[in-house]
Amino acid sequence: MPLPATSVSSVKAAPVPSAPCQIPAGSSVVVIQPNRINVKCVKASFKSVIYDSSVPNNRDAVSVEIETKGFAFDGEARELMTALNAHPGPFLDIGANLGWFTTMVTACTNRVTYAIEPFAENFNRLLASACENEVLSSRLHAYNIGLDTKSSKCSLYQVPDHNKGDTHSICDEEQKAAFAARNYIELGVMQTAPLDSLYSSGQLGDVPFSLMKIDVEGYELNSILSASAFLSSSIAPQCINIEMDSRRSQEASSWHVDCEAYIGGLRVILRGYGYRHEASDNLNSKLYCSKFDFKTLMFCKHQK
Repeated sequence: MPLPATSVSSVKAAPVPSAPCQIPAGSSVVVIQPNRINVKCVKASFKSVIYDSSVPNNRDAVSVEIETKGFAFDGEARELMTALNAHPGPFLDIGANLGWFTTMVTACTNRVTYAIEPFAENFNRLLASACENEVLSSRLHAYNIGLDTKSSKCSLYQVPDHNKGDTHSICDEEQKAAFAARNYIELGVMQTAPLDSLYSSGQLGDVPFSLMKIDVEGYELNSILSASAFLSSSIAPQCINIEMDSRRSQEASSWHVDCEAYIGGLRVILRGYGYRHEASDNLNSKLYCSKFDFKTLMFCKHQK
């Protein structure tokens, strides 16, 4: 049976801790130098709290990349920063994970950032990173929730010695059994709420957003569907950076839709709010799927 849901009205941003910072057990702190990935930044460096991969069952792909290279997702980071530099306004990070992009964007641009991350262990490291970087203390609004069209409690599954921070949100009982059969274990639960609940309660402010990033391991469609009022509003983001992954979507739910239906549906919905991905706008669903499934794309407001 599903766990009882928390009332949507009770969803609030978590307070950013103040110094002395409490670093979660099994973590390490890495100093990031953004000039190494050719990202213009007002700070010469900032800190990121990551999983300590030397701890058993604590291996995390993002943490390993940050630890060994000093940064992560350098291509996507440059793309995000280019979009942010072109448009003023806050940044909305949906599926913030450890807070790599949240921390980088806030430290580099001094702008207000909203971060949404359902997995408590990731979220605690995100808050620890905020504490380690003073610039975030007054600019970060962090929510320990996942996005869905309704308020509920769902399970978070992963193989913890493989990629701990990359959890799969499972709300469907049939899918929970399927994940358990594949040696995934339940690492925790998440509270879900519509993004529109934050918008309607005034928690997203009244300044138009520059960019919304969505990386939620199969819940991209749910996240978009949960934000109809927000995406129709005067503060809707100028651009949406979204991971298109039909396989993860089918893993996360009992919807057995093919790639063309899933990605085609997402594209139609985004078009309805005025967003286009210029390179793919004229492709039919089959070509679109073959070229862009499993890729992260930038959709921006169509300029008439």
